[in-house]
This record gives sequence, C-alpha cells and structure tokens, in this order.
Amino acid sequence: MTNSQTLSLSNVAEVVGVHPTHLAKMFRRHYGCTIGEYIRMLRLDYAAKLLAQPNKTLSAIALVAGFYDQSHFAHFFKLDSASLQATSERD
Repeated sequence: MTNSQTLSLSNVAEVVGVHPTHLAKMFRRHYGCTIGEYIRMLRLDYAAKLLAQPNKTLSAIALVAGFYDQSHFAHFFKLDSASLQATSERD
C-alpha cells in the first residue's frame, strides 16, 4: 500500500490477510475504538504537530493530514478538543 492509496478497513484487512469484519472486531477489542476513529486520531495528532509550523496555512495542514478540506479538519479538531476538555474536567 502506498501513501497515495486510501487507507480503509478493506485495504488493511487484505494486507494482513483477514476478513474485514474480523479485523474490525479485533481492532476495537484491542484499541477500544474503530479503525476509522484511530486513523482520525493519528491524522489529528499529525495536524497538531504541523500547527506549530508558522508558515503552514490551515488549508494546507488539513490536506496534508488527510482531511477533505479545512472545514472537515476543523470539525474533527473541535470534537477532539471538546473530548479532551471533558476528560480533563473529570480527572
């Protein structure tokens, strides 16, 4: 699989040689989230690192991190930030 290919449950299952349903179940059991949620978390982490670079625009960061556009990135960034805030308030 190359960087230009879309990362999906089916692609990953094919690469590791298991059925997509089995992979989804085992992944969720082990990581406590879906593969899609995990990929989104990795993209958000990568985007957060890019935000520290002053010469990058939000649009460029969104695209490089694998989001459809700046709005798509902002939506998930806000959800992730709200989730982190709620978690820290409980602790």
